Amino acid sequence: VWFCKHPYRDGSRGISVAKSLHPFIQQSLDQPTYNFVIQPTIPRPWLDQNKYKCDIRIWGVVTQDNNRLNLHVFRIGTLRTNPGYYQELSDRLDHQLTNSCYFRKKKNLDNLIREFNDQEMIYKASFGKIIQQFQKIWSIYRPILLKKKNPHLSLELFGFDFLCNQDGQPFFIEANRKPNYHTFKRYRQCVETMIPTILEPLIQKKTFPHHPLWIKF
Repeated sequence: VWFCKHPYRDGSRGISVAKSLHPFIQQSLDQPTYNFVIQPTIPRPWLDQNKYKCDIRIWGVVTQDNNRLNLHVFRIGTLRTNPGYYQELSDRLDHQLTNSCYFRKKKNLDNLIREFNDQEMIYKASFGKIIQQFQKIWSIYRPILLKKKNPHLSLELFGFDFLCNQDGQPFFIEANRKPNYHTFKRYRQCVETMIPTILEPLIQKKTFPHHPLWIKF
């Protein structure tokens, strides 16, 4: 199964699913001005309750001033599930998607997303490995960002998405520059702790204090 994502659309808009790569190759040839993102599904995905395909949203903040360039990762995320019973070789391609935006018009989001924390089996199996992947990602992109030499203070929030297989091995899917926010406790907690821990020290040019919910790279 293959996924094709439009480069300038978000919130599940522009996502196509197919069992063959060929239609997406043709789509790219027909619209050469767009850099489509084409990805294969991972085999043996982690199934929530042994039934539902799911993915993980982790928030990260990139901060920069004249002397610092850092990535800060929030320890609590969101687990997003597909409401359809997952079967590896099923023709129900809609059961492959895990973006909650795809279902929001048909389903109650409370039934599809919940807190990704250390009480979840998938968290215990994957979070340490996710942090290792962040280390690799940041080691690649930090030198690129340093070359831009931004003279201004900047803070940008990203939503990083991961899929896990049944062994708890995470696979980085994408980074979203406009991650969705809801009124759930974890979203408020992310923002409320980000202000004194990251934003205010950045503006005041002070050292970022340690906070148990944030990991700084």
